[in-house]
Amino acid sequence: MEELITYLVNWGFDHGFGVTFTDQLPASLAGFSSQKDKAVWINTSWRNKPEYGFVVAHEMGHLIGGDEGINRYSSPSLSIKNEYAANVYGVKLIKNYASRQDIEINNQTAFCQTFGIPLVLADLI
Repeated sequence: MEELITYLVNWGFDHGFGVTFTDQLPASLAGFSSQKDKAVWINTSWRNKPEYGFVVAHEMGHLIGGDEGINRYSSPSLSIKNEYAANVYGVKLIKNYASRQDIEINNQTAFCQTFGIPLVLADLI
């Protein structure tokens, strides 16, 4: 998981985005992104630690997609257009990481579990 997060943070830096890890966010908030600040904040006190990598990737999806304002990650949404697009981009970033590491995608569920991607998004794999 740490290697994925390092990859995503470096990817963000390469694209002009910052990432801050903090324990000062509400427990219910995994993270958020700000287009104005070109940055992502990740809550290190959030309950679902295996999902951290996906949260970073999802929030990067908001930034690369140009989503305005503050975008808060709470749970994966398939119905809100910009949330769905951020999910798609987040999964794409993780698949790119897996490809670079020669990790094959043989099973959608196993891939989701390995990389903390919510199972509701397995069809995006």
